[in-house]
Amino acid sequence: MSVTTPPSDVVDDGRVSEPVDSDTPRIALAVSGMTCGACANRIERKLNKIDGVRASVNYATAVATIEAPPSMTPQQLCDVVDAAGFGAEEFVDHASTDTSAGDEHTRSIFRRLVVALVLFIPLADLSIMFAVVPSTRIAGWQFILLGLALPVVGWAALPFHRAAIAGLRHRTTTMDTLVSSGITAATGWSIYSMFVRDSTADETRGVWAAIVSSDSIYLEVAVGVTVFVLAGRYFEAKAKRRAGGALRALAQLGARDVSVLLRSGEELRIPVAELKEGQKFV
Repeated sequence: MSVTTPPSDVVDDGRVSEPVDSDTPRIALAVSGMTCGACANRIERKLNKIDGVRASVNYATAVATIEAPPSMTPQQLCDVVDAAGFGAEEFVDHASTDTSAGDEHTRSIFRRLVVALVLFIPLADLSIMFAVVPSTRIAGWQFILLGLALPVVGWAALPFHRAAIAGLRHRTTTMDTLVSSGITAATGWSIYSMFVRDSTADETRGVWAAIVSSDSIYLEVAVGVTVFVLAGRYFEAKAKRRAGGALRALAQLGARDVSVLLRSGEELRIPVAELKEGQKFV
C-alpha cells in the first residue's frame, strides 16, 4: 500500500511541483526487425526528420527512446517506424513477458538452425559429388538434392525472406535483403543447371579438369549461408538475453522508496514516483 504525504507536514518551500520537460514527453517504443546497427541508425534518422522529435535507438535492447511534442501520439511514431520497414509498439516494461518472448525467439532460431545443419551435411557431400563426378548420378538425383535443400532455403531461411520482402515493400534494404538474395540466386541457378543445363563431364581428363568443367550446382552454398547466418543470429540472441538480464538485475538495485523529511523532523517513506519537487529527503 502506498502512503501519500500530507501537504501540511511536508516541507515544500512554497514551490509548486511541475513535471520536467513537460513540452517534450519521453516515449519508449519496442522495435522489432533490426538485424544490425545500421538498422538502428536508419530508424533514428527516420524519426529525427520529424520536427520537434529527438530519438535514440538502442540495437542491443531493441528500444527506441523518443522525445516528441505532446501532440504526437505513440501510434504515430510506430507508424513512422513501420514505414521504414520495421515493427514497433509502445514499450511496456514487463520483465517476465520480455523474457518469455526472448526465449521463444531464441528457441525458434535454434530449431531452424538444427534442421538446416542436419540437412547441410549430406547435401554438401552429394551436391559436390554429383557436380564433379557425373557417373555417380543416380535416377532422380536432382530431386534428392532438392529434397535436402528446399526445407532449408524455404523454411529455415523464411525469416530472411520475410524481412527482405518487407524491406522492398518500403523501398529499403537491410542485411536480410543481401542474405535472401544470395540464397535465392544460388538456389535458382542450381535448379536451372540441374534440369536445363544437365551436362556430362569427361572424367578421363583428370580430377582437376572434372572440377573445372563440373556443373554449376550451388545448393550447398545456399544452405551453408543459411546455416552460418542462423548460427550467428542464435549466438547473438543468447548474448542479448544475457545482457538484458544483467541490465534488469542492475535496474532492480535502484531505489524504489525514499524517506521524506516532515516538519516535525520525522521521516516518512514513500514511493519514488510520488516524490515532488521541493521535498527534502534523506
